[in-house]
Amino acid sequence: MKLLGVVVILGAAAYALSVLRPDLAARILSRSAEVTTDPPGLTDASTRDETERGTISYLLDTRRWTTFSLPGRLQALRILAHPDVAPDHEPVPGEAYRYGIEIEVLDGAGQVLRRIDRHFRTELVVYRDVADGAEVVARRYSDDPALPLAVDRLILGLEDLPEARAVRLRSAHADAPLTGVNVRLYRPRPYNEGNVNALWERLAPTERRALAVGYVYPPEYLTAEERLAILSHRWLPFGPVGIEPRDYVSRRLEIYDPPGARVVPAETTLRGGIYLDPQRRAGVLLPEDFEVLQITATRPAALLDDEGLSGSPITFHAAVERPFDTEPRRFSFATNEKGTAALGGLPGGRLILSADEPAWIRIASLDAGGETRVLTEELPRIRYQIAEPGAPLVVQTAFGLPEPVPVRLDLRVFGGGTRRVTLTMRDAAGEPVAERIVPLAGLLSEYDRLTDTPQQPLSDAETLYLALSPEVAELEIAADAHIVAAVYMRPVGVPRRIDVPEDYFARSATRGGNQSWFGVRAEARPGQGHVMVERPVRAGDTRETTDPDTLDWEDFTPLGDWIARRALIPRPSDGLGLAGRAVFYQPVAPGEAVPAATRADFEGPPVLIVPPRAEPAAYRVLADGQEIWRAELPGNAWANLPLLPEGTERIVVEGPGRDEVLLSGLALNRAGYIERRLLRFPPGRSGFTVEKRSAAREVLAIRVFPATAAETPHAARAEMAVTLDFDRVLNTPITSWTDQGRSFNIRLDGSSQGAILEQTGLRLGAEQRMFVVLGEDMPPGRYDMTVDLDHDAELLVLISRALPRTDGQIVFRYDSGKVGQ
Repeated sequence: MKLLGVVVILGAAAYALSVLRPDLAARILSRSAEVTTDPPGLTDASTRDETERGTISYLLDTRRWTTFSLPGRLQALRILAHPDVAPDHEPVPGEAYRYGIEIEVLDGAGQVLRRIDRHFRTELVVYRDVADGAEVVARRYSDDPALPLAVDRLILGLEDLPEARAVRLRSAHADAPLTGVNVRLYRPRPYNEGNVNALWERLAPTERRALAVGYVYPPEYLTAEERLAILSHRWLPFGPVGIEPRDYVSRRLEIYDPPGARVVPAETTLRGGIYLDPQRRAGVLLPEDFEVLQITATRPAALLDDEGLSGSPITFHAAVERPFDTEPRRFSFATNEKGTAALGGLPGGRLILSADEPAWIRIASLDAGGETRVLTEELPRIRYQIAEPGAPLVVQTAFGLPEPVPVRLDLRVFGGGTRRVTLTMRDAAGEPVAERIVPLAGLLSEYDRLTDTPQQPLSDAETLYLALSPEVAELEIAADAHIVAAVYMRPVGVPRRIDVPEDYFARSATRGGNQSWFGVRAEARPGQGHVMVERPVRAGDTRETTDPDTLDWEDFTPLGDWIARRALIPRPSDGLGLAGRAVFYQPVAPGEAVPAATRADFEGPPVLIVPPRAEPAAYRVLADGQEIWRAELPGNAWANLPLLPEGTERIVVEGPGRDEVLLSGLALNRAGYIERRLLRFPPGRSGFTVEKRSAAREVLAIRVFPATAAETPHAARAEMAVTLDFDRVLNTPITSWTDQGRSFNIRLDGSSQGAILEQTGLRLGAEQRMFVVLGEDMPPGRYDMTVDLDHDAELLVLISRALPRTDGQIVFRYDSGKVGQ
C-alpha cells in the first residue's frame, strides 16, 4: 500500500507539473530512446563540477574521433555542444552561427551501432551586469583565449542498444567565423531510492533551487516523491579515453550567470523563432495530431522596453490550410502581456501567419502524451553559394551514366531586381556543349529570408531544371551581378517517394521526411562565401489538386478488362459543377419537405437511394404536395424517379421508420454524397493511356478507399508506384519538372469514414489522396502510364483529372495581405 501511495503521488505530481510547466515536465518525467533536444535557457546545476567554478569541455577535431567509453549499460547520454569564435571577434548580440557534429555509438568490437549527424544554430550570449551595467559574455575559457558561444543540448537514447560500449564524436562542419566545436558528455547520476532525503541535503542550496525551478513550492517544501523525481534525472560528467593531447583536447569552461543579470536583447532574442513584419509572412507544417500550439512572441530589440519586454500584446493573423479542404480556416490572435498564447482545437496541415508590425514568433506543438516540438526550429534552412561577375560557380556532372543527369538550380537576388544568368555546359575536355542565357525577375519574397539578417530583402527562388546529356561533364553558373545559388541533383531512375498522408503534415522526429533532390556544393574560388536561407511553409492555392470533385472531371480506366463499383463519397455541397450536381445526393428525413433544384442547376430526373433494410418497404414521392411516384423497394435500392414538373419548389419522400434516404435533384443546402465509380484495383501492374491536353500544368488525382478493418483485416500500408513514359528535352533550362516515377507508401486506415458502396451499404475506410503532376515540360500528347500495386488484396481506386468548368462560373480569389482576414 505504501508503494501504491508513492505511485499515486508521483502520478499526481507528474500531472500537475505537466499542466503548470509542460516544457519542464517533458524534460524531467520522460526518458526518450531517440535524440531529443533540451529546452534552452534553463540552468542545470548538475552540469557543473563540485566547486561551481566551471566545467571541462572537449574540443572536437574534423578528422580524429574523440571517444568516450560508457561506464556500463546506460539508458541515455546527455550531450552539451558549443562552438567558439576567435577572441578578436566583435561580440554582436544575436549574431547567429551554424555548426554540426557527427556521433557514432559503438559496440565492444568497435562496430557502429548507430550513426547520427546533428546540426545546430547558436549565438553569442551577452549579459548586462546589474552592478555597473557593463556588458560581458556569458562564457569564457580559463586556459584558452577563444570565445565560447551558447550551448546546445541533446539527449542520446541508448535504451534499445544494450550492447553499446562507447560513443565517439567529431566536428562535421562549422560556418565562418567559428574556430572550433566543443562537447561535454553526461551519464545518469546513480541514486538510492531509500536515501533520497540524505542525497537531497548534500546538494548545495543553489543546486537545489536550480533543480526545483519547475515546482510551485521552494526546494525546502518538496516531498520525498518530488525529490526522487528530480534526483532520478541528474547527470554526472565523464571524459574521453586516451592521452591528451594525442587523443583529445580539454579546456576549462567558466560560466557567467549571476543572480539578477539580464541577457542583452538582440534581433534574434527568441531562439527557435522566426521573423515576421508587414512584408514577410511565415508558415509551418502542423502535426497530424496535437493538442495545443504554444506561442511565444517578442518584438525586435529596438522596440523593447527597458526591461527587455514587448510591453503590449502582439496581434497575428492566421490561416490553417488542412489537406484537401477548399478554404482555409482564418482567425486572429494576440499574445498576453508576457508574450505568450495557447491555441487549441486546430487541425493538422499548414499554419500561415502575418503580422502588422515586426515581431519574432516561436511555435511549438504539444501532443496528448506531453511531447513538445518546436515547429519553427524545423523549418528548412538551405545553404546558398554566392556567384558574382568574374567568379562563377561550377558543378561537376560527369558520372559515366548513359542516362541524362537531372540538375536543379534555385537562384535568388539580394534586394530583388532583374539579373541575367549564363549557363554553360562543357564536356570532359572543357569544350562547350551548350550555352543558355536565362533572365531572373528578382521579385521580392514574402516568405523566404536570410537566416542571420531576416530583415534584408531577398528575392523568391527562381527554379530551373536541366536534363544534362551524358557528354556534359560540368555546368558553369555565371551572373552579371551578385546572386546566390543552391544546386541539387537526384539519383537517375529513382522514383520520388511520398508517404501518404504523413508528408502532408509536420513529420515526427522518428520518421523524418522524404527527399527527392539532394544538395551538392559547387566549386568556387576561395573566400567566395555563402549565405543561409530560411524557407517557411507557404500558403497554397491548391483547389485544383485538393478537391477533384470541385470542377468537372475526367475519369481514367485501365487498358484491357477492368471492373468497377459505384460508391457514394461524403463531401460538402459547395463548389459543384454541372457534372457534380447531377450525381450529388443529400440526406432527407421521411416526411421532410426539401427545396428542389431549378432546371438550370439540375436537368435530369432525380434518383432515390433507400437505406439498408431486411425486408422490402413502400416509398412514395410528392412534388409540391402531388404524388409523382410510388414503389416497394428492397434495402440499398437505387430508383430513378420521374422528371419533376416544371417549377417544382418542394419535394417530400414518405417511407417507413425514421432512417434518412438520399435524393438527388435538390437545392444545394447541405452536405451529402457524390457518386463516383471506383476501380477494383488488383495487386500487380495496370496500364493507362493519359492524354495531356495543353502545354500548361495538369494534375491527376489518385484516391484510394480501403475496406473497413472488420471486413478485410489486411496490411496497414500499401505501396503504389506510378510511372510515366516520356522523353525529356536535353541541355535546356525549364521551369517545371515532371517526375517520371512516383512511389506512394499509403496508410490504409480501416476506421469507417462514411463512403458507401452501392447495393451492399458497406462503409469504406478513410480516403487517401495522391497526385501525379503533368508539368509544363511535357508537351501535349498521349502518354503511357503504369501503376504497380504492392499489397495483399485489391483496393478500390479512383483516378481522375479536374477539367475547367463548363457552366460559365468563374471564381475570383483576392488576397488582402493579412492571411487571417
